[in-house]
Formats: sequence, C-alpha cells, structure tokens
Amino acid sequence: MGVKALRSPKRQPIEKSLGIRFGGEELYVWAFTHRSFAYENGGLPTNERLEFLGDAVLGLVVTDIIYRALRLGRGEELSGGRDKSSILADTLEAVLGAIYLDKGLSRAAALVRRLFEPRVMEAAGRGAALDYKTSLQELAASSLGGMPSYAIEEEGPDHAKRFTATVSVAGTAYGSGKGRSKKEAEQQAAREAFESLASDRMVTGTGDAGTDPVPSPPAAE
Repeated sequence: MGVKALRSPKRQPIEKSLGIRFGGEELYVWAFTHRSFAYENGGLPTNERLEFLGDAVLGLVVTDIIYRALRLGRGEELSGGRDKSSILADTLEAVLGAIYLDKGLSRAAALVRRLFEPRVMEAAGRGAALDYKTSLQELAASSLGGMPSYAIEEEGPDHAKRFTATVSVAGTAYGSGKGRSKKEAEQQAAREAFESLASDRMVTGTGDAGTDPVPSPPAAE
C-alpha cells in the first residue's frame, strides 16, 4: 500500500488553518502517520523522522524570537518541558518538518512565528520570567521555617492533559494552580502562595513573626 493510498485528515481545513498549501499528498500523509498505524499496515514510514526535523525548526525559530525580543529569568519555562508531550504535539512538529521540506525554512519559520510569537510576547508582558518557586522557597525558609512541597493531580486525555498543583509548607496548603504542564501548575501555585504570604502581616514583619523583609521575586536577567 503506497503512502498516497492511505486515509489521512482532510487537507482543506488543516491547510486553511495553517495558511499553507502542501505541494503534494505524500508529505502531508506522512506527517499524520503515527507509528501505531504504520506498524499495523505493513511497516509504513512513520512521522517520527519529520517530528525530529520539525522539533529542530520549532526550536530554532522560537529561540530566535527569544534572542531578539526577550531577556529571560532563570524561572522561565515557555514550553513546560517534556511534561506535556503528546501525540498532537508530536504531530505538530511532524507537520512543521513536512512544511520545511515542502516549502523551505522561510515558510516554516513564518508559520511558527504566527503560532507562537504572540504567546511568547504575551508571557513576557505578564512577567512570566519571574521565578515564583524560588521566591517562595526563600520566603518559606526565612518566615515559616520549612520548605515548600508540591502535590500534583492530573486529568484529561494524553493530548490535552491539565495539571493541578497544591503547594504546602509543614503540612499547611498555601496556594494552588493549574496548567498544561506540571511546571506551569507549580509556578502558578507558587505565585499564589507567595503573593498571599507576602501580603500577610505576620510574614511581612508587621505582626509577631519577626522583622525579616519579604524577598522580591528574582527579576529577569
């Protein structure tokens, strides 16, 4: 069975969404061929090689955006690491690899910028470079006499998981947060806990807990 004979997602809505028309059917179908389907149909080519290539294209363009536009702190985690890897994420990378082969780097880069540059700039504008986990750790050690610990719950299918983190110190919960990765959820929980504790009179030194000033979140480097 040839690649062109395989059933694949309808091209028109996907091409319309991406704003790119594939030159041929073969690369398009290849990008959507998961290994489970390939193995069940005689060892067809899978999208894993394209995924590898697309990951490099994605990394290059996003890194270029960051290099030109942002100064990031040590706590910045734009992608959430590998915690949110999924079939859909891998497929997107395969599609980017296919577009790179079909249209060249400039078209692939233009698509990556359209999909991701607004999110990168929005994150920078919201101060996402602040490392609230580190700030909370320093605050908890100086004011609560303990270190934060995080409990993680997850829900949803593999391609759309959502994580909820609850941060506690000495058995007392101080904040919770949600995100598409464990790290994102933990950062949100740490931010809630830090801001809550920083506004608490006993922690800021206006109560009976002491006079140590509350440390500020590390600024972007």
